Amino acid sequence: MADRSSEKLIVESIRRQWPHHDLIGEEGSRTETGSDYRWYVDPLDGTTNFAHGYPVFCVSMGLEFRGELLAGVVL
Repeated sequence: MADRSSEKLIVESIRRQWPHHDLIGEEGSRTETGSDYRWYVDPLDGTTNFAHGYPVFCVSMGLEFRGELLAGVVL
């Protein structure tokens, strides 16, 4: 549940700022229109750890432009 909620918040934020960018989310969010930009979102990597209160989990995101990685972040 937390992973889906996290992805929903992230996707909504990206779509507000860049509505024409493509996006692929780990939890099923997908927009593929042929945009030059594509976001990759893993909203909760380490779901089992998170669910058990073990503080080893992260959010991972990447952005590519025409097939080349522009940015990546792991928090």
